[in-house]
Order: sequence, then C-alpha cells, then structure tokens
Amino acid sequence: MDSHLTIRQCALFWCTVILGDRLLGLIYLTDKEDHFEFTPTDERVIETLAAYAAVAITNARLYKGLAERDEALTQRNEDLALINHMGASMAGSLEIDGILRETLKRVMEYINVDEVRFTSAKKADKSSIGFAFRG
Repeated sequence: MDSHLTIRQCALFWCTVILGDRLLGLIYLTDKEDHFEFTPTDERVIETLAAYAAVAITNARLYKGLAERDEALTQRNEDLALINHMGASMAGSLEIDGILRETLKRVMEYINVDEVRFTSAKKADKSSIGFAFRG
C-alpha cells in the first residue's frame, strides 16, 4: 500500500510506529511547504524518526512498569519491617500492656495518624483495658 498521496495539490504522508509486531501509533504529515509531494529523503527521515519513537515509547512503558513494581516492593518491605519489629517487640515482653502500647505506637507511626485507641473487654469480671496515644 502506498503511504502517501497527493490530493488537490495537498501532500499527505503517513508512517506507522511499530516495534516488532506491535503497532504503537501513526505519524501523519500534510501540506508540505515548497512541494506538492514528499520526497524519498523525507520518507526515510520520518521512517527513522518513527523507529526511534517506537523504541522511546516502549522504553517509557517499561520504565513506568518497573517504577510501579519498585513502589509495590518498597511498600511490601515496609509492611514486613513493621510486622517483624512488632513480632520482636512481642517476643521480648510478657506484659500485655507493654505489648499493646508498643504495637499501637508502631501502627500509629506506620499509618501516620495522630491518635490510636484500643479497648479490650475482660469477660470474667466485665472490666476493660483501654489505651489512647496521641502524636
């Protein structure tokens, strides 16, 4: 298929932006000044630019995907660090009050809130234990 035409003394040229077997886009050029049609040199330049554009588009998409995966892995590492630290705090203490305070303090820092409240009811004597932390 011919990729350029001349209609009513108006030049039109298009070039596909392809990488491998994936069509990424099209480049259209119209109304060339000084001539009514595009030259073979024009075509080679635009086809070269289209090839570079295909590589640049693909690289940008790959980079975006890597950045998103990196962000997800960073978040998972932070989550695991919190869980690990909380586990170590719990293993190092037998005091329920200390474990609760440390856990709530870490959760508060992790999710960046100004206040955390915890209330625990005791079934036997219907009393409760409560904690509140403010940043």
